[in-house]
Amino acid sequence: MKCFFSLLFLLLLTKAVVACTCAPQPEFKSKEDLKRYDFVALVEITALPPKNLQSFMKLRVNGDINLTIKELFKGESTLKVYDGDFNDDCALNLHEGENWLFFGTSYNGKTFISRCSYTRLYSDTLGKREWQYFTGIKELDVLRKLYEHPVNTNYSKKVFYKNGQVEIEQQFKNEQLDGGRKIYYPSGHLYITEKFGKGARVDYRKIYSKTGQL
Repeated sequence: MKCFFSLLFLLLLTKAVVACTCAPQPEFKSKEDLKRYDFVALVEITALPPKNLQSFMKLRVNGDINLTIKELFKGESTLKVYDGDFNDDCALNLHEGENWLFFGTSYNGKTFISRCSYTRLYSDTLGKREWQYFTGIKELDVLRKLYEHPVNTNYSKKVFYKNGQVEIEQQFKNEQLDGGRKIYYPSGHLYITEKFGKGARVDYRKIYSKTGQL
């Protein structure tokens, strides 16, 4: 009996510490690379099911994800998709108000999205984008080129977050980035400084933590 409970404890511990793993995928560069997906879109999460606080991992009670499509690249417009991994450690870590790039497949009338795909966060609930590694940003640029969507070129010298704080301060010349650019956290703290010349980045980027450490 003691051996049985020891084995049970080890199994539970293993479930707690083993994170979801996905096979590495190369960056997509063509529509052919995306042929297995029936739905590709930039969306905003509008509502999520509650979490099951009685469950071991406190995951959501179902996989329904309510959304608003901001830009549709492939497939039919919808107000809901489904996370088939909602009850295990591969569940997507979603929050209402976030913007995501969803890559989904259709089955039995539902669109399924998964962590083990090209699906990724584009901006968080405050509107912060991942400017350090361009995660989500570069994928959206590629999708717009592949599906011949107009590039939302913003020549504004200042771009703002939802809370009114400045996200980007930048300079242009002849519709090209030229000069210094500063990117900020939603808190107002400096995030990145960089320089451009005729649209191309020059010199080193300087990246700061939220506490101001370079």
